Amino acid sequence: MDYRLIALTGPPGGQVFEIPEGELSIGRQAACDLRLAESTVSRRHALVRREGDRVELVDLDSRHGTFVNGLPVGERTLEDGDRVVIGGSTFLVRLQPDTTAGAESASAMVSDTAGLAADLAETALSLPVASALFLDRARLDGALAADDRVARSLAALLGITTAVQRHRRVRPLVDELLDRLLEALPAQRAAVLLSDGPSEDGDAGGESFATVAARQPSTPGEPEEIAPHPFEISGTALDRVMRERSGLLAADVHAEHDLAGAESVHVAGVRSLLCVPLLDPLAGHGENDPGRGEEPAPLGVIYLDTLQGSNARFDEQHLELATAVAVLVAGPLAAARRWERLERENERLREAALGSGLVGESPALERVAEMIARVAPTDSTVLLRGESGTGKEVTARAIHRSSPRRRGPFVAVNCASLVDTLLESELFGHERGAFTGAVGQKEGQLELADGGTLFLDEVGEMPLGQQAKLLRVLEERTVVRVGSTRPRKIDVRLIAATNRDLERAVDDGTFRRDLYHRLNVIGITLPPLRERGSDVLLLARHFADRVGTKVGRRVTGFSDAARARLLAHDWPGNVRELANAVERAVVLGSDDVVRAEDLPEALLEAPAPRETEADASQTYHEALNGLKRRLILDAVDGAGGNITRAAERLDLHPNHLHRLIRNLGLRAELDSR
Repeated sequence: MDYRLIALTGPPGGQVFEIPEGELSIGRQAACDLRLAESTVSRRHALVRREGDRVELVDLDSRHGTFVNGLPVGERTLEDGDRVVIGGSTFLVRLQPDTTAGAESASAMVSDTAGLAADLAETALSLPVASALFLDRARLDGALAADDRVARSLAALLGITTAVQRHRRVRPLVDELLDRLLEALPAQRAAVLLSDGPSEDGDAGGESFATVAARQPSTPGEPEEIAPHPFEISGTALDRVMRERSGLLAADVHAEHDLAGAESVHVAGVRSLLCVPLLDPLAGHGENDPGRGEEPAPLGVIYLDTLQGSNARFDEQHLELATAVAVLVAGPLAAARRWERLERENERLREAALGSGLVGESPALERVAEMIARVAPTDSTVLLRGESGTGKEVTARAIHRSSPRRRGPFVAVNCASLVDTLLESELFGHERGAFTGAVGQKEGQLELADGGTLFLDEVGEMPLGQQAKLLRVLEERTVVRVGSTRPRKIDVRLIAATNRDLERAVDDGTFRRDLYHRLNVIGITLPPLRERGSDVLLLARHFADRVGTKVGRRVTGFSDAARARLLAHDWPGNVRELANAVERAVVLGSDDVVRAEDLPEALLEAPAPRETEADASQTYHEALNGLKRRLILDAVDGAGGNITRAAERLDLHPNHLHRLIRNLGLRAELDSR
């Protein structure tokens, strides 16, 4: 028997460790036979014991545990194909017949280089994942010594696996993978397809696939195509790869019996194809049978082909490289897919907890809600107008949540918070070396919003140069990163917002007229809070509940005096000002009722409603405000009506005095003097 641990991921990734007779110690300390220098690995973590044909794994009371096929173990008899996880490293257990038999078996599946062309003209080549050259240290050492091409392929493998590690979303990771594969292999078309599970026709073993991204040759003068479904892919090849869990190479598809009759191969004029499985190393194994782990779950496939009329054709080493790439990128790809699913689930839970985010029942807000219901099912561009703080981003999120794009991302960008150069990179992304400090590729917010909604707040502050680029994106639905010439297709709905008068900006030449009309397809004006009547109290209660939950304070309501103050204020900062005022009151308050004295000073300085003047706390504040009015009026009279000199007499900053005059309602009285 051949007893080995093959490291699939982690620091020892790609290495093969023999399991000797006796014990193999695993841990962090240098004395261990298999040392894993990771913080999540204990000093002496586990033992692998071999007695004859029996191999056992024993956990040495490690701090973070030892897992076999996704399940924690204390002691476990290992079997061929088991996957052992210790810290951040994953090992494949190989308990196979002796090396001589194994070598004969391998040579029967993979023909030698001299006879490769003749053999492949008769049949396709199949390669089990665990037998790939670049995953077998012994075979790889011999090949490196004999063939320079193996070294070049190994360098390409290292470059690909390093490049994909920096992406945590599926689409950017796949885009990077396809770009690198087309550089390393003589493919003309390439695609990554992920499995959606069993096909709808109920075919046993059949899979339904979704194409994440693909590449195919472009027609002269046209950009390279990057569409979700740019070309037909052989279902026969996909089914075979997924069924056998092995890479497939057909150097001449028309000589391969299984593929020659495939309609997609015939119509597209495919000459040579290569297809390798992506097997999810993070899937839970053995859930139905804890005593025996299942095979790795199928995640999808990498597909590449060449077309008739091309001299390019795949060979055995191309299959070896593609298989190794698939093994090493399957983990990051599976993690990215899970991360996106968790992100969508978190968003769904937030939506369930907060609803649409629109709170109120005033006629003005009902009109906004009606507009949201009418525009949300469409992909039309929406322009939100209104004073600062009226809830434009909340409204944009409500449109997104009610739209068919609700499962996609919602990305918000404030155009006023970034300078010209940073805004361009933020929106459109950049390539490595595009400018000083661009040490790597960066996806723009437009790409991150693909399949969802992009919200551009304060769009009226966008520089003219970026306005032209945004207009092109809206018209062509493609984006070009800074430092690149290749357009990338995107599917994004745009919602813009502004508190500026865009019509005047167009007349002044500070905003493009064509972009204005492109944004203003559907306009929604949000009412200021002072026009929403009793919505103030509903919003105040909403914010009090939310803040109370956050800070651990139970708030049962507002006193009569506090409600009167909330209704009397004109809220120049709108909903944002109200939210801040309520948060201050809840944090600083001393009991379960928000009282007038808990509110900000600006609210207490406003004239009190007549019906609440009998309240004790209201009497105190009214007396205090009456004293302020007399002091200010006397100071202004003594200064001959000059506010600046009056401020000096009161030892106040002029801006503070102007605010007091406004809050106390003294402007009309001073103007009449």
